[in-house]
Amino acid sequence: YTKKEAVNFNPYFSLGLQMVISGPLVYLISEVTNNAVAFSEIPWQSWTAIAYLALFGSVLSFIAYLYALQNLPTDQASLYAYINPIVALLSGALISGDKLTLPILIGVLITLAGVRLVNKAAKATVTD
Repeated sequence: YTKKEAVNFNPYFSLGLQMVISGPLVYLISEVTNNAVAFSEIPWQSWTAIAYLALFGSVLSFIAYLYALQNLPTDQASLYAYINPIVALLSGALISGDKLTLPILIGVLITLAGVRLVNKAAKATVTD
């Protein structure tokens, strides 16, 4: 749907609408489930992480995805859903020292093999 309607689609409005709806909804759920924390109790490191995730994890990622949808075949553009978790794992390992265990590395290799298969199939379809 998004690829067909990309010409009439404003990514900034869409992303903003998602944030405006989801932010208060998540806050409401945290209040109802007694998991809410006062904003003043949240350390600056957490605010920095939230800002990073909002900017890079949401805004720029979504705009890059829309760009890919407009300029790549859909099957290739959808690969971001498989690559993003790998980037997150590697970022966590490099930035905060998260452990990359053997099961995680096996999962990364399986995921990358799947991405390779999709790209190989897409190239074979183009050349046929």
